[in-house]
Amino acid sequence: MRAGSLKHKIIIEKPTTSTDGYGAVENNYEEFKTVFASVEQFTSKEYFFSNQIVEVCSKKFRVRFFSGLEMDMRINFNGEYFDIKDFVNPYERNRELIIAASKISNG
Repeated sequence: MRAGSLKHKIIIEKPTTSTDGYGAVENNYEEFKTVFASVEQFTSKEYFFSNQIVEVCSKKFRVRFFSGLEMDMRINFNGEYFDIKDFVNPYERNRELIIAASKISNG
C-alpha cells in the first residue's frame, strides 16, 4: 500500500449508550480511531419509496491495518456518516483493511 494514496481523513466511531436526566437510554457514537484512507465510489442508486426519493451511496475505504474494527461501527467522512457493511483483511497479511460502507439519505 502506497502512503500517497491515503489522502482522506476518516473517523471511525463506535456506538455507546448513556442515560439522560430522566433515566431514558440514549444511543450515541464516540470516536474510536482516526485514520487516513483512500476512498472510492462503489455504487450509487436512487429509489422511489414511500413518496420519497431515497439515495443509497456505497463507498470503499482502504486503510492501513488496525485491530478492533466491528460491524456496528460507522465512518464519519467529511461530515457524512456511513454504516459499515463489510470489511476484509486481504490475504490475511495484516497490512491493510478494505471497508465497504453505505449511506442512505432522503432527498
